[in-house]
Amino acid sequence: MSSQQPQNTAEVWFLNAVDDVIVEIFVNRDDTLTLSEVKPLELGPVFVVDGTQQRPYQTHCFQIRQKEDPEARVLAEVSLELTRGRSFTASFHVGEFPDTYTLSVFENDFAPSGNSRLTVRHLGRPRVLEWSLSPNEGADPRIPADHRDGTLRRPQQQHALEIVPNSYRLEARADGQVMAYVPSLDLQTEKLFTAYFVGAPQPSKQRPQELRRHWVVQEFKVPVGAPLEPVVTFPEPPVADTNQDQPVRFDTAPIEVWETNQGAARFSIVDPDGWVSGVEVTQFEPEGGDVRVPDNAVQSSPGLGEPAIATLFIGDDLSDGDYLVTLRSNPGSVTESAVHEIPVKVKPITLARLRDELARMEGEGAVTASFAGQLRGLLDDTAAAQAANEPQEACAALDRFDELAEDNRGGAITNPAAQALRRQSQALQRDLGCPRWRAWF
Repeated sequence: MSSQQPQNTAEVWFLNAVDDVIVEIFVNRDDTLTLSEVKPLELGPVFVVDGTQQRPYQTHCFQIRQKEDPEARVLAEVSLELTRGRSFTASFHVGEFPDTYTLSVFENDFAPSGNSRLTVRHLGRPRVLEWSLSPNEGADPRIPADHRDGTLRRPQQQHALEIVPNSYRLEARADGQVMAYVPSLDLQTEKLFTAYFVGAPQPSKQRPQELRRHWVVQEFKVPVGAPLEPVVTFPEPPVADTNQDQPVRFDTAPIEVWETNQGAARFSIVDPDGWVSGVEVTQFEPEGGDVRVPDNAVQSSPGLGEPAIATLFIGDDLSDGDYLVTLRSNPGSVTESAVHEIPVKVKPITLARLRDELARMEGEGAVTASFAGQLRGLLDDTAAAQAANEPQEACAALDRFDELAEDNRGGAITNPAAQALRRQSQALQRDLGCPRWRAWF
């Protein structure tokens, strides 16, 4: 079946050009398998993006691993910018050095043509390949014979343009010996045939029909257009064979909040060659507490390579201590994700903190000046008791502070201010080990 040029998507086909390795494809550094396995000497699955947040047009990286490898070693990887209407084939093949592999990407050309076209891509083990195309025994004798040939190093490709439609034999030779052949290749108008020479054929050990496996042919439908010059083009390298994808980066700072107080911290995430559409909290240690990044607190990247802005909210239910929040970008998307940790320090309430809070509330009009004076006097009593090493008197003063704020809420002190001061007072009592401290909700 012929594949057409994608219109509202971009695609990457995958080819395994190695004889003895079943591979799996992982996308954008995710350890979860994205695409199914590709068996030796076969054309496998296709990766498609459609411009949505889940599959945006941007640079994507692809990693090849051997199936069920317990060490999850990356055998080869490549990155590629995918934009609307583009089609590629990524070929996994042997590298320049023993026991190495490469993932080479070629772009599939859908340019109009007057007759048929053939693209030959060399991904097999021989370093140099000589290929030839000639009418086979079943070719229509009324059609003028069209012979083409070329020489390729691995990994290169050549285009044979404006081939007269007929039935052909495609042959591959290395060091003068036939390595593989397609006995009957019916080239037609409105079609581009792409032939991949793959694997490591052994003519002395394989039967002739087994050598056919070392040509893999992919068909593409192309529009009819003005005739091109009937030539074989110069060898071309792949458009990509390395991974130059830039990783996602977080720009954050350690967070400090006071016990019983809510906190919020804005931060940015950027993928220099991609989009960031979301972020979530994946872990918070020690467990417990309300720590989250709501969906409405994330501003997605306004453009390719531009930062997304998010806000992390820290609840008021955390005890004093050190915490670690783990964030993950682009949850639920095939795009590249990253994991990042932010340390969170919850500071214990102190007398100095209570004084500062009381002064702030007084300045904002949440506490009358005279009532603020009464509360401040109780804080002075607490400090004096602590200085005299009288813990019971210190606890009693804080307890009176708590009760006075409760008795005057809605009057000399607003309800929210009374609630905040009581929570902080009781947290301080708990930290001091006051026997009369009681939980308040």
